[in-house]
Amino acid sequence: MDNVAKIRKTVAIVVALAVIAGGATYVFIQANASNAKGVLAFTVNQNAEYRVGQTDPISVPIRIATDNADIYGADISLTFSPSILRLIDIVPFDGSTTLQTFLPQKTDRSFDKDTVLTTARQSGLVSFSVVATDGGVPSTYNGNTIIATLLFEPITEGQTTLSWNAVAGQTDDSNIVETGEIPSDILSTSENAGITILPASANVPTSTPTTAPTWTPVPPTATLTPTKTPTAIPTRAPTATPTRVPLTTTPIPTQTPVPSPTAPQGEQTVTYQITDKNDDVYEDILLYRGGRSVWLGRGLASQSYSAFRFKDVSLPKSAQIMSAYLEMNSSGNSWISVDVTFAFENTADSAAFSNSSMPSSRTLTTNSARMSENVQWKRNQSYRSPDISSSLQELVNRSDWGNSNTISLIGVGNGSRWSRKKITSFEGSAARAVRLVITYR
Repeated sequence: MDNVAKIRKTVAIVVALAVIAGGATYVFIQANASNAKGVLAFTVNQNAEYRVGQTDPISVPIRIATDNADIYGADISLTFSPSILRLIDIVPFDGSTTLQTFLPQKTDRSFDKDTVLTTARQSGLVSFSVVATDGGVPSTYNGNTIIATLLFEPITEGQTTLSWNAVAGQTDDSNIVETGEIPSDILSTSENAGITILPASANVPTSTPTTAPTWTPVPPTATLTPTKTPTAIPTRAPTATPTRVPLTTTPIPTQTPVPSPTAPQGEQTVTYQITDKNDDVYEDILLYRGGRSVWLGRGLASQSYSAFRFKDVSLPKSAQIMSAYLEMNSSGNSWISVDVTFAFENTADSAAFSNSSMPSSRTLTTNSARMSENVQWKRNQSYRSPDISSSLQELVNRSDWGNSNTISLIGVGNGSRWSRKKITSFEGSAARAVRLVITYR
């Protein structure tokens, strides 16, 4: 579910979700098993008799128990023998829980079940994720419930085991993600289930599996033993990560850029700052705005978007942009790699961000600037983006560039899931909100 894929306790596990099929949604950077307590299990009727050719499918509910922890969601990754069973459907639980958004998704944001089924039938790997939402808004879940039910067709006699992929520190397996500033994997126990398929027999009536009794998880036996890793960022992506070239990340001692006293004659430096809580937003499947921080980098989806809208930008038409960069205040201590490509929306009159006008829907300039780094950021220190003057130059050269323009800079988060950092939003601190610093002549 690599295309499939948005925090703190005494753990240090970075988690990620992505909207496309192929690897796990949540990616772990560090692990601390001190509070691991979640359980994933199959609710299989072991007394039922399953035969080749039976009419009714084999029903296998997947159950989760969080042991009173609030969670964002879970990754489901399991294997079975596709020569014995054929996965014919995945039925999301229709009960009144918040675990109701399933990944991967189609372009219309519905569950892309067909992709999961195709992979399962070819390789025996079932891989999808579920995220807690309430009316389309990110939420949490706490409790013991069925996530979804797998429906199998027996195709030949034999035995197979429904086996959880759950290994300490893995990034592409099953996870239960606890809430917090740094999402934490609390999966400690994953209970497998065996299924035996008997030959077809006209003398044996078709079995109809009954609903299993209420399931109460036993105290976890800790089949996962995450390794405590004080230093961050193991490379967890299944494919080769691009060479990361640190850009300008030296902390800036002040919030207000000061023009260089040796600036060439005729150059001017101006600063524009976010002035509204709706003008610094983060899109990670859903649109997040109004919080005290804005994420920079990749979160839940295969690509996430940090967007900053600046109003009343007055630069002379066709002015020569000598330099331009974002000045961002770190709202927390973090040491994690980020890979973000910055580009302006290709318009001089950028519309407000909304659910119907998301950052991902905007057309960007041809020119862009990439920030690929793995350095420590410290709380309340300021950091610069790479130079984005070539992207801004495209806007200033537009025929509709006027005396007062509204422009949006969008950072597309790539790299590993949940490889992101927090920066102070307007609502978090108007004085420390994101600034756009431009030198031109």
